[in-house]
Amino acid sequence: MLIRLRKTFVDPLQRFSRRFGADDRGMSAVEFALILPLLVTLYLGVNEITQAVTIKRKLSHATSALGDLVAQQQQVDKAILENILDAATAIIVPFPIDNLRIVLSGVDVDNQGIAKVAWSEARNRSELAKGTTVSMPTGVATNNTGFVMAELDYTYTPPIGYVITGSITLDDKFYLRPRVGDRITYTP
Repeated sequence: MLIRLRKTFVDPLQRFSRRFGADDRGMSAVEFALILPLLVTLYLGVNEITQAVTIKRKLSHATSALGDLVAQQQQVDKAILENILDAATAIIVPFPIDNLRIVLSGVDVDNQGIAKVAWSEARNRSELAKGTTVSMPTGVATNNTGFVMAELDYTYTPPIGYVITGSITLDDKFYLRPRVGDRITYTP
């Protein structure tokens, strides 16, 4: 009876377990199922970070171009500054420009090395008040001269938000000396 029970149940079960253990046809599917979440996370994370780096580079380029276009002028008015702000905004495209804030200021440095805002224009943000003291990096200000200060910041919100959650504020600031003369005058 014991032999018959063994031949009926145990031997087939042992043969099945040996065949099952030797069969590796489904191994790649199991490995893929284990690795897939990691690959998806990696792909989405790289995509979000790449977009943030691209926006930061565009922001830096726009800040430089904005300051450079104004620094080439000897005198500016509201219409010229609006055109220059439009050009800086166009650099950010195809990313949403509603998240872009710009402040462009002419700063005068007095004979004591104190820098104060002479004029300011802004987009999606308030401009700096005339006479506001501005801190500058060492070596930028020369007494009795002026310079252009371009400030841009951008709030980046990833489209998927899988790896980078929430918003990141990217900003850039450029200081440029006028190319023609010591100061850039502004006529409203």
